[in-house]
Amino acid sequence: MKICNAIKNRFAPRRWGIRVLALLACCTASLASAATITALDANMLPGDGMEVRVRFDGAAPEVKGYSIERPARIALDLVGADSALKTRQHNLGTGNARSVTVVEAKNRTRLIFNLDQLTGYSTEVEGQELVVVLGRDRAPAGDPARADQEAAAAPPRGVQESIRNIDFRRGSDGEGRVVVTLSKPSIPVDVKEEGGRIQARFVGAGVGNELVRRLDVTDFATPVQYVETRSDDGSTVITIEPTGTWEYLAYQADNEFSINIKPLTRGEAERKKRESFKYTGEKLSLNFQDIEVRSVLQLIADFTELNLVASDTVTGKITLRLQSVPWDQALDLILKTKGLDKRKVGNVLLVAPADEIAAREQLELESQKKIASLAPLRTEFISINYARAEELKTLITGESGATALISERGSVSVDQRTNTLIIQDTVAKLQEIRDLIQQLDIPVQQVLIEARVVVATTDLSDEFGVRWGGLGYDGNSLANDGRSMAISGRLTSLRELHYANVDRDDDGSLGEMEEFDEDTNNDMIVDMGVDSADATRFAIGFTSLSSGLIELELSALESEGRGELVATPKVLTADQQPAVIASGQQIPFNVATSSGATAVEFIEAELRLEVTPQVTPEGDVIMQLKVNNDALGSDLDNPTISTNRVETTVLVNDGETVVLGGIFQQEQINSLIKTPFLGDIPWLGALFRKKVKRDSKQELLIFITPRLVKETMARR
Repeated sequence: MKICNAIKNRFAPRRWGIRVLALLACCTASLASAATITALDANMLPGDGMEVRVRFDGAAPEVKGYSIERPARIALDLVGADSALKTRQHNLGTGNARSVTVVEAKNRTRLIFNLDQLTGYSTEVEGQELVVVLGRDRAPAGDPARADQEAAAAPPRGVQESIRNIDFRRGSDGEGRVVVTLSKPSIPVDVKEEGGRIQARFVGAGVGNELVRRLDVTDFATPVQYVETRSDDGSTVITIEPTGTWEYLAYQADNEFSINIKPLTRGEAERKKRESFKYTGEKLSLNFQDIEVRSVLQLIADFTELNLVASDTVTGKITLRLQSVPWDQALDLILKTKGLDKRKVGNVLLVAPADEIAAREQLELESQKKIASLAPLRTEFISINYARAEELKTLITGESGATALISERGSVSVDQRTNTLIIQDTVAKLQEIRDLIQQLDIPVQQVLIEARVVVATTDLSDEFGVRWGGLGYDGNSLANDGRSMAISGRLTSLRELHYANVDRDDDGSLGEMEEFDEDTNNDMIVDMGVDSADATRFAIGFTSLSSGLIELELSALESEGRGELVATPKVLTADQQPAVIASGQQIPFNVATSSGATAVEFIEAELRLEVTPQVTPEGDVIMQLKVNNDALGSDLDNPTISTNRVETTVLVNDGETVVLGGIFQQEQINSLIKTPFLGDIPWLGALFRKKVKRDSKQELLIFITPRLVKETMARR
């Protein structure tokens, strides 16, 4: 037993040694496979770009990145890497990229780039260095496979950057998500909220015609109503129109840029309104009692890596306890508590008592006024190209009620022949005036406005009538002794029979009688014929010289007419300039004067278009319209004017047609005229009735179409 224990005790240290060696081997292998950041350098690029080089002690690790819009940050995860840098925060300069923060996690290291405004980025591995380019694309270096891959995924020739696809999705919490697929992840994106809408501008990115559209996504039951895509000056603009209360978040992952619009309840909206403030700095915590104010300012300067200058008059102590407060809010609280103020000059922050800063600024203003009062005057001739020099003079001198741009010693005169401004003032004032003229002296957008006035008429008529009458007498009695009982439906027939000359033959028989007047057919017993001269008439008569005559006339009319009158006035005018076009005639009317005499007054009956357009930044047109379509009545003896008029204000897209209004009139007539009692007799009553059916329709429609005149067309 003792021998066994001795052997056991002898080999026990070896077992522990083996375990320690195995553990050291594992650690060594793990350390050998991990990359360590040894240095981080930043270089400014032309424009607003920046190149950041991250150096490792071995091969550069795998990179995964994403970006967020508020606050503007780009995060890059270095998988399996750690950091040997002495500081966590690294200042990058005064450009868009302010600083980069290096944070270590379990099996990765994260680089967080703090930006003033979200921009595009690209990453590339060069040996043991990771190259990150912010705000500018970087060509692939010496990687044929990657170059072929990018060439295959590149947009068509001539378009370096483009929008590949625009999609809309609904999230699980009812949020709307607009997903934009980019050709390159480095495309700069400017997202802002304006007028209750979210507008994302992809700078320098083109878009295909099939994606330029307005999507109605109301059926998705999200806060988003419409998603509109358009091309604007070489860039793509996506406008999202939500409704209700909402908040949005914009972020990017590789080639996908997403905008999430989340609905808010009433309580969430009120809480967000209470909690919203202007501070966006990185949060910090401070817990001090009776600490010097200058020391606190130094701590904040070290945290933010700002260049801070404190005045000698900044003294005193302060007790504070702040937990997770943005540093800019903490700085404001400290300054307000101690009666201090700050001014930022470049990348240097100056802190001093508020009274001292105000007095210093007042001295600077007085010094600038003295310098300006002693500065020499210069004379400059500025030629005005598009505007009127007289109007610009009124604006510069303040005669229109605005603040004058010229100094007390300055003067402005106008040469109307050459449309030139002659300005005399100091160099600084002349520069301000030149900047103003550069903004205002630009060509004004022109608008071609086309109106169409359509009057459509339809007339249907169906009439049926009857006329009949007769004359009866005893011919033998009339021939023998000139007397007879006569019955007639014609009053004139009896009169003519009374004065008729009757000749007798030698045998005493009735001779010839004079013919009756042709107009006697106007005295019918039943006169219910169709009055229109276009009616079809059918007449039949039975006559006998010994006993009289009977006449029957049937008249009928069935007509159908359709008409269309189209008037198309057009007028071309500049933005916010009224225009009038009219065509018609002046009609004289007799009117009574105050003295009792009669005077002739001319009233215009014309087709008239009066419009004042206003072009919006989105390319739409707001129009104040007055459209008249007057016509002279058919009765020339008593002239009247038929008026059709519309007056309104509308917003129309460029090239689209909108109906301003319409008037529909319909007149239906169904009448039956008959002789009492006789007209109700079956069958026979048709000889005592007249039927009239008429249906008249008239419809007035007014269309308007604005078209923006392109600059090349306007110059022709």
